[in-house]
Amino acid sequence: MLAWDHLRFALALARHRTVARAGAALGMEPAAAAERFRAMEEAAGATLFLRTRSGLQPTDAGWRLLRAAERLGEEMSRVKRAIPPAPMHRHRVRVAVDAELAALWLGASGAVGLAGAAEVELELVGVAEAELTLGWERRARPGWTARRLGALGVGLYAAGSYLGERGRPRTPESLAGHAWILASGAGAASPAGRWAERLARSGTVALRAADPGLRTAAVVAGLGVGVLLQGSEDAHPELVRLFPVLALRARALWLGRPRDARGHPQLGAAAKALDLTLGEAVRRWERRG
Repeated sequence: MLAWDHLRFALALARHRTVARAGAALGMEPAAAAERFRAMEEAAGATLFLRTRSGLQPTDAGWRLLRAAERLGEEMSRVKRAIPPAPMHRHRVRVAVDAELAALWLGASGAVGLAGAAEVELELVGVAEAELTLGWERRARPGWTARRLGALGVGLYAAGSYLGERGRPRTPESLAGHAWILASGAGAASPAGRWAERLARSGTVALRAADPGLRTAAVVAGLGVGVLLQGSEDAHPELVRLFPVLALRARALWLGRPRDARGHPQLGAAAKALDLTLGEAVRRWERRG
């Protein structure tokens, strides 16, 4: 009795004209394809294909079989379309990333970034709970290994609306009189915080905030100029990068994972998604300078 596998093979034979090529198209080894051909004609009880100089040609019985196979294939396609796909089981992967870097990743990657992680469900957590880490520390936890994704610097940014009113400064010297968004708390003691604090002395301070997300929001809203992570213009189209802050070195960005992650393919899937989204963006920003 003919089975669907026989019919699929007959359709492949009609398309590719040799047993070997038909088998290869279906992912079969040559010996398995030859056996499938023999079993198909045995089940049909008739000669279905003749060997000619131009390859295998269907006999009358073969043509009847092919027409039936095409009709059956169309019916099976309709049945598959009518049945809703089963929900895909997705493993949850916990990722530790600071809020500023996470906002840059999600803003610059958007839906494409999350689509790249379709095999897994990402949860952003603290380092102690994480299965992957994304940040500035090469080894966030003992027994972990890390891969460098690139180096991320900072730049001086302002919103287009702010520049329309105040003009665009193109050098640190032309920043006199401008409004500033500055860090407070630990951020004020960072190299970027101290650099901005020195230049702001020739202008005015519009806002101080410890939360980098609030500082970014203030710059996007047009309240003043501020030091933000490189690539912020891709995450926020309203922003204009005035110039890179060359006095501050770019920091290496590391993707960390347990050294022994065998048996956990979901970690590999999540790491690949992070590298193809934020990692690719960081490398692009590096080339941009």
